[in-house]
Amino acid sequence: MNKTQLFIYTPLNPEKTGISDYSEELISYLAKNNRVDIISVIRKGYVPLPKSKLGKIITIDKLHKFNNNRRNLFQIGNNKYHMFMIPILKKESGIVVLHDINLAKLNYLYYKNKFILLAKIIHSHGIFLSFYILKMLYFRLVTRFAVQFRKNDLAIKCVKEFYQNLAKFTMIKEMVNLSKGVIVHNKYAYSYVNKICPQKSIALIRHGIKLSASYDKRKIRKKLKIPLNSFVILSAGFVDKHKKIDYALHAFKQFLKINKGALYIIVGQLSDRFNISSIINNLGVKNNVRLTGYVNFSAFNDYIRASDICINLRHYGTQGETSGSLLRMMSLGKPVLISNFNQYSEYPNNTCVKIGLGSHKEEINWIYNAIVRLYQHPDKRKKIGGSAKKYIRKFHGWHKITKEYVEFVSKCYNQTYRL
Repeated sequence: MNKTQLFIYTPLNPEKTGISDYSEELISYLAKNNRVDIISVIRKGYVPLPKSKLGKIITIDKLHKFNNNRRNLFQIGNNKYHMFMIPILKKESGIVVLHDINLAKLNYLYYKNKFILLAKIIHSHGIFLSFYILKMLYFRLVTRFAVQFRKNDLAIKCVKEFYQNLAKFTMIKEMVNLSKGVIVHNKYAYSYVNKICPQKSIALIRHGIKLSASYDKRKIRKKLKIPLNSFVILSAGFVDKHKKIDYALHAFKQFLKINKGALYIIVGQLSDRFNISSIINNLGVKNNVRLTGYVNFSAFNDYIRASDICINLRHYGTQGETSGSLLRMMSLGKPVLISNFNQYSEYPNNTCVKIGLGSHKEEINWIYNAIVRLYQHPDKRKKIGGSAKKYIRKFHGWHKITKEYVEFVSKCYNQTYRL
């Protein structure tokens, strides 16, 4: 029986991005389809961790010459790990999986000639946003001056301002137009892409999560050297300001007045633009906070298992992403505090604890009150966590997701695959 080749362009572990974890799970389940032969394509010069279930893996330079008949699937996020995909997308097209609906940083890194970048911005968003373009140029120039004369504080401030202005340009129009079809993971992203390119074929396919078996929480805590009787709060994923971890830390400081032995564990790679250690020291909570830095996938899941509650907040104006960390927390039966806006508001109210948008002081107070309620009512924690687990099992299991993937690939390439 002849198999149809499907080339999946993606980062893989140990590339430090959640899309690596996502793609490895997706590929392992797609590979079970006896009509599809999966070939993973990664960037040149990169050696992934050996994984038997991932099948054939090649680097981009080992691809044969451009082939318009090749069936391509691009896993695209807003960082450097996806730059190598752009030339193939431009030459051959394919299906684009948008993990973010803001690709400004990706475009900025890819287009070394900034005049071309500015032209792309104007093409995608129109000249009326030229004010922000000028601000971006200004902050880049000042940053170069600050670095040259070792004005570190000024340089950091200008880098932050630059990226804040860059984020106003989503720059997904070109990627979407180049594609044969687009896959997004939530209704908010679907609506956004459909508004920009209404003629394009778009599929809403939920973010898949591998469902975990039962586990022994006490055993995991012993392995991770976490006190067995401590009330453990956890945030996990890339540690940056947009996740409101500083808000959570302020609320945690108040909570320590009720529970002096509580522990807040923050798992994930630390952002260079967010000095979380300084915030922890200034709040005087250093003895009750653990920063792990980047950990492997297995340890990442174990830290979630070891927690009592989780926090996964966002500032308004995020990139339309579906948080893989959030879904893992929910799949492991954890009650999670999330922000109540855009794609995050799509989760049913009984599966999480939603924190509204307000002033800095208001949100810290709401976070604190939510932590206290969950701490004082173990039955409430169990009920919310149980509902979250059932929800993930029903809507985010990989068997359902891979079937939808195969159907959409079939539609875009006018070919029938059978599971």
